[in-house]
Amino acid sequence: MQTQFSHTHARTTDPFTSHEAAEQALSLSDRHRWIILAALKEYGAMSKDEIANVTDLNGIQIARRLPDLEKANLARPTGETRTSESGRQERVWECV
Repeated sequence: MQTQFSHTHARTTDPFTSHEAAEQALSLSDRHRWIILAALKEYGAMSKDEIANVTDLNGIQIARRLPDLEKANLARPTGETRTSESGRQERVWECV
């Protein structure tokens, strides 16, 4: 997955420490994407909160990675929604 998502978030003018931090964040976000995909493969279509309940990720981490997975054509919304823990409707996602 590294090659599909290999974009760092540091400017060329940023200090070396910013580039190191960006590389670490990229590695962490790749890990999050793999965890989400593995959960969707094992448990089937799920909402953000449902993914959080079966992984060690929180809803914010999941919400940030799902669009990346959609852009890479690895996951997609099913068109279904479910009620979140906060009472709001959230999309259900599946592996492509």
